[in-house]
Amino acid sequence: MKCEMCDRPNKWSNWDIKEYRYWRVGLHPDQRYLGRSLIMLNRHAEDLLEMTQEERGELFQILRMLTDALTKLFSPNKFNYASLGNEMPHLHLHVIPRYASPRQFEEIKSMLEHIKTLVKEKNNNV
Repeated sequence: MKCEMCDRPNKWSNWDIKEYRYWRVGLHPDQRYLGRSLIMLNRHAEDLLEMTQEERGELFQILRMLTDALTKLFSPNKFNYASLGNEMPHLHLHVIPRYASPRQFEEIKSMLEHIKTLVKEKNNNV
């Protein structure tokens, strides 16, 4: 099976935050959950059970640092973690901050409100 993370690494590097020995961390392009991040294995593997002991150790260090940083920045109420591989057959984890109430940057909020206004205006003119 072709692997987009291996074949097109530049597509994903635009969102990179930091690279480690075995993993790299990046923002997920979809920020509906503010701070949503990806942790991607630097080598190709498809299943969690394929991780070496060293990769597993580094992963848990990264998870701690990442969740500490996201907690300091955005104060999420909890985190969800997912490793599915259904659409992207490359070992990666989604780190998804969850909030009891909506959180977003003011610039994003303003932009979303502007887009909603434009869509309403367009629909009224149809």
